[in-house]
Amino acid sequence: MPNDQKIPLRVLILEDRAEDAELLMHELRKAGFKVDARRVDDEAGFQARLDADVDVILADYALPGYNALNALASLQKSGLDIPFIIVTGALSDEDAAACIKRGADDYLRKDRVARLGHAVATALDQRHLRAEHRAAEQALRANEQKYRLLFNKIRDPVFVVEVSADGRFGCMLEANDTACLRLGYSREALLKLTLRDIAAPEWARIFKLVAEKIMTDDSLSFDTELLAKNGERIPVDMFLNRIDLKVKTAVLAIARDVSELRKMEQQKYQIYEMEKKMLGMELHDSVGQYITVIALKSKVLENRLKALKLREADAAEELTRLISQTSVIVRNTAKTLFPVDLEKRGLEAALRTLLVFMKTQFKASCKLDYQLPDDAVNILAATNLYRIVQETMNNAAKHNQARNFNIRLLCEQDRIVLTVCDDGRPPSASTENPEGLGRDIMEYRSKLLKASMTHQTAKAGGNEMILSFPQHSVLTD
Repeated sequence: MPNDQKIPLRVLILEDRAEDAELLMHELRKAGFKVDARRVDDEAGFQARLDADVDVILADYALPGYNALNALASLQKSGLDIPFIIVTGALSDEDAAACIKRGADDYLRKDRVARLGHAVATALDQRHLRAEHRAAEQALRANEQKYRLLFNKIRDPVFVVEVSADGRFGCMLEANDTACLRLGYSREALLKLTLRDIAAPEWARIFKLVAEKIMTDDSLSFDTELLAKNGERIPVDMFLNRIDLKVKTAVLAIARDVSELRKMEQQKYQIYEMEKKMLGMELHDSVGQYITVIALKSKVLENRLKALKLREADAAEELTRLISQTSVIVRNTAKTLFPVDLEKRGLEAALRTLLVFMKTQFKASCKLDYQLPDDAVNILAATNLYRIVQETMNNAAKHNQARNFNIRLLCEQDRIVLTVCDDGRPPSASTENPEGLGRDIMEYRSKLLKASMTHQTAKAGGNEMILSFPQHSVLTD
């Protein structure tokens, strides 16, 4: 990206290792930022550089004599609204939760700094939203007319909702023009509803929990789906901020419509799957055939050398063996990239083929209880389910030494439920980080299915992954 198109970003880096700071700046430049960075490694340097011109602070969790939490406290004392992101080599879940609770915007491990650009962009967006919220509240207090003009010019649906002292959402006190237009209600009709009334049915229960939590937290954000009057489902990122009016407590709710973003994500996913399919077919049809021909010619050469009793015959025999092993690896890789059975014979057949592979590759005992009707899922949903099972089993076998698997797939009322149980060690006991790229991809696939996914210890020991999603998911329509 040309420099004149990059986003200027003033960064204060609290880091005692210059090479680590340079790596952070490199990742930000890759993400499209024009970086102006200052590195400090102690309290005096941090205090000297802390001012309103800084766009974002990146802080190492622990430095000799000073740490990120001290720096965060200094920032909060200054009253400046600057996104604060902790970047560290290692951090326990408890310490990470404590950092977020104290006010850090995000935290990253240094071996995952590829997320840094996204984390910074999100933190800047959140700061921008906070600025918008402050401006909106000031306008409300200063002048009702100016407030309404600003309120209705916001391009996202915005609601002001009463919340009771015992943590329950009441009716809406106000809604902007965008909310009325996007949901298809008149303002009069919309103000008779609650947030739960405009939520998609499977999300409605979440708003009860949200209402309780907003009474202790000043702000919350989560993704959900709103339901328009005509039945259209609208995926949104919901941002809630508690505001204290003169005689009641209320919540300012901004629903950022992410419909187009979800469509783009699905398109990217489909391209990704198509590329994997093409690569798998190329390995199977072209590379595999070439290796087969090479194996045959190698065997012929081996036999001739043996017939001539030449000492090179042993090397030819070893070459034939290596080619045979390579052929097996290529076939297995092709099956992993492109499960042929999935398109030709359906999800159940593909899963049974996967279990055969697991038995061969890991000497695992695998059982499948498949109770879905033939038309329960289409190819997109089937592909996601297959990949989630594949990733779960591979992770358990490779990292947690699981050797017994039970997979169950069935319909319960209006939901499809997938359960994968194994006898492996708990992820915390594994030498591999369970929150790696594979888990991230699984989480993304579950979002495409609009599914809830939980990982827990099974009652009989081992691990259990449960995935549940509505049959009316967009991928199963």
